[in-house]
Amino acid sequence: MLNKKIANILVVDEEARTRQMLIDALSSLPARVQATASAAEALAIVRDNRPDLLVTKQMSSRLDSVDIVERLQALAGRIPAVVLTESARPIADGKNEPTDGVVQELVFSPMPTDLDRLRNAVQNKLAGMNESDRLERRVLLLKNRLGNMRIQRKKARHEASHLQATLKTACRAFSNQMSLLQEVIRYQGELFKTAGDDDVFLLLFRTFLRWTGSVCGIALVCDGQARLKMVGRFGSPKPDPLAFCQKLVRPIIDQVIRRPQCAIIDAGEHANLFDKDLKPFLPGLTLMTIPLLPEADQLVGMIILYRKGEQPFTEDDIGLAEAIAPLTAVIVHRNV
Repeated sequence: MLNKKIANILVVDEEARTRQMLIDALSSLPARVQATASAAEALAIVRDNRPDLLVTKQMSSRLDSVDIVERLQALAGRIPAVVLTESARPIADGKNEPTDGVVQELVFSPMPTDLDRLRNAVQNKLAGMNESDRLERRVLLLKNRLGNMRIQRKKARHEASHLQATLKTACRAFSNQMSLLQEVIRYQGELFKTAGDDDVFLLLFRTFLRWTGSVCGIALVCDGQARLKMVGRFGSPKPDPLAFCQKLVRPIIDQVIRRPQCAIIDAGEHANLFDKDLKPFLPGLTLMTIPLLPEADQLVGMIILYRKGEQPFTEDDIGLAEAIAPLTAVIVHRNV
């Protein structure tokens, strides 16, 4: 497995002859060997290119082998080191024992007679490093897989939450549609029982009162001259005064004639349309127009519902108005 990675070995020795012997001894190994004569040179090399293994010899100079290792490791982090000694006796100051992981291995190798021990020690160290790399890669792979699993789990939770929210929205929409359908069926059944316009408009008003809550309303029908005439006022608990209703519907009639469709109008935002006497009542007042057209371009009447300060009309209210307006228009037209 040594061919999986070419190791970088740094040899530090102050004697040129010894350096060359160490290079020759290590040249048979699958490694790049670089040699330097001093600790200062070694520090410069390590600063630019961190070696995988350091090989040095116990020196008699003021900077001994363990000192070199300590300084290199202080600069570049933990570097495995093999220190050679020509004597089997302990190194001075007790540095023959690897202290705090500074020196990983001491080799008793009388120079230059026995370099096999050095070669074997370095080879074993490189083999251990390769095994360590393999384990590190496996740990890294497992960490990556765990990280991916966490990401996928988080993504799955997010998708599940989104799906749940989508299903809730769909269920709510379906429930609203079913409620609307039931209300329309109920309205149609009662509509055919009405005896005149008063009954029709009262039924429509009560339907919205049940569907959407407190509401007021004004009913208008076209007379013989095709002019819209107020024929009914509704309110809960009672209708507003006639003068108020007349001033309220006057500008709305023109808008509905120009654009006959169910719509919501915020009176406060369109205060310029209304009589100045109504200005104090317009903030918070919303209206919903329901034109009655049995056929396209044939306006026979209209309903204007309004609220003062309560919950404004919604798209669900528009949906109900659009669903019941055509049949209501047919019945009103029949009564003319």
